Amino acid sequence: MKLNSVSYDQLQTTTLFRDFIKGDGKLKLFLDTFPTDAKSLAEKAAALNFKGDREKLAELLLDFNQKYGAGEKAKSQINRLRKKESITVTTGQQTTIFGGPGYILYKALSVIDLALKLEQETGKPVIPVFWIADEDHDLDEISSVNIPAGKSSEKIGVDFDHIPPHASAAAELHAGIAESLEKLFSIMPETDFSGDVRQLLEKHYQPGKTYAAAFAGLMLALFEEHGLILAGSNHPAIKKTYSGIFRKAVSDADQIENVIRSQSDKLAEVYHQQAMPVSSQLFLHDEKKGRVKLNRENEKWSNDSGKVFTNQELQNLAEKDPSKFSPNVFLRPVLQQAMLPNLVYLGGPAEIAYHAQLKPLFEHFEVLFPVLMPRLSMSLIEPPIGRIIHDLPFQYPDYSKRIEDLESEFMEQQSDSDSRDVFRDLKSEMETLLDGKLQFLVDQDASLKGAIKSASSRIGKEVDKLEQKHQRSLKQNEKVQLQRISKIAANLFPEGNPQERFFGWIYYLNKYGPELIRSLAEETGKKSFEVYYTHQLVSL
Repeated sequence: MKLNSVSYDQLQTTTLFRDFIKGDGKLKLFLDTFPTDAKSLAEKAAALNFKGDREKLAELLLDFNQKYGAGEKAKSQINRLRKKESITVTTGQQTTIFGGPGYILYKALSVIDLALKLEQETGKPVIPVFWIADEDHDLDEISSVNIPAGKSSEKIGVDFDHIPPHASAAAELHAGIAESLEKLFSIMPETDFSGDVRQLLEKHYQPGKTYAAAFAGLMLALFEEHGLILAGSNHPAIKKTYSGIFRKAVSDADQIENVIRSQSDKLAEVYHQQAMPVSSQLFLHDEKKGRVKLNRENEKWSNDSGKVFTNQELQNLAEKDPSKFSPNVFLRPVLQQAMLPNLVYLGGPAEIAYHAQLKPLFEHFEVLFPVLMPRLSMSLIEPPIGRIIHDLPFQYPDYSKRIEDLESEFMEQQSDSDSRDVFRDLKSEMETLLDGKLQFLVDQDASLKGAIKSASSRIGKEVDKLEQKHQRSLKQNEKVQLQRISKIAANLFPEGNPQERFFGWIYYLNKYGPELIRSLAEETGKKSFEVYYTHQLVSL
């Protein structure tokens, strides 16, 4: 395995993210920390002052992880949080089926790697945490995964049409999951690892299990040896412990909306804002309708069921039964940071962008704003691709172009310059000859002018056809290379998407086994902080 870096300047990404990577630009108005090495991060770690109850936190996380099948290594990691100098580094994602697209794997590897680097630098216990977004309810978004299949891909999914949009911690898998597993393994190649991977998925993705439980169990099983632990908010004891955040989200709703809108408006003057500010940062869990948004107008609140609440009624409910409440995309990072002795959040471009809207919100809740770092970003180059990619005149970013444009560029580069010169000279010489000879005929008989002009045009078109025929002949000769271009593009940028955002990483686990995760962890461990600030091409 070999890793090669590609600068984000060469890739299609947002101005905000490019400025974040460089640590410059007007983004400094919204984010004030841009760590570039373990030493600068260690200085931040020395100043971290977690005010929460560590014993209580450890008990909450033990309960949370044990219900998903945590092993002894994960339990040991959680117990290290009892030490007053311990810190966490965190990432997170929705609970996507069968592990989801590749970047979820890279997120997990990011916190595992950074925890090791930072612990070595500081001497403090550093625990990698993966926050499962177990309260999100966009089931359409998380219910399918794309798997390479020949020259294209297949989408494997489960049907959630039979239930309301419950949070993923409550949405249950049904009997159709067995059919989805069958389809998955009918598409993926049979390998030495297929039996173990199938057994692993069948253990966790069973009818009756919640979507979150299946995902969490899979993650804990695969990353047990790396010491990854999970956290989330859809847990009664966690909600009870941090119910004050929900009460404050109600009592201070006006101020909270104002600080978010003010920061978002400022950001929008310079960059595109990632998430639209809203008047309410809360959802309510409804047994029949699922996770429904709380709407606010002045001091009146309502949900999709038509029920109306006063501020006081909601605060009383948050005190009595906080499990009914759920944070939105703005409030969730605050809850996450309040719960953990967290130093760093590692995220992708979208997460970095919406965090840039949130600093004043953290200040309002008196919660430490995390140091932000980009997660690992990778493209896996399998051996069949690695064997042909260097024979072609393109770099990795080029393959994000339309396949038609790549083929055209390739043919332009491969076209014989001598033959292009021949056709250009032929047309020029014919035009010169015809202009002289035909003009003589026109001088003799002016009525021939139209016919002569038409004949001249037809001769030019015949030369063009001859050149096109020659190009088709070249294209046929280069057919193998053109097929290779199409194959590489479909692998690195399937349907125009970055590989890590499209293909499910379970495909690669099935093909290369658990050693893939170990090797990726080992190779990133050898790299400096640059590994987070560049895209990695991983030759398998």
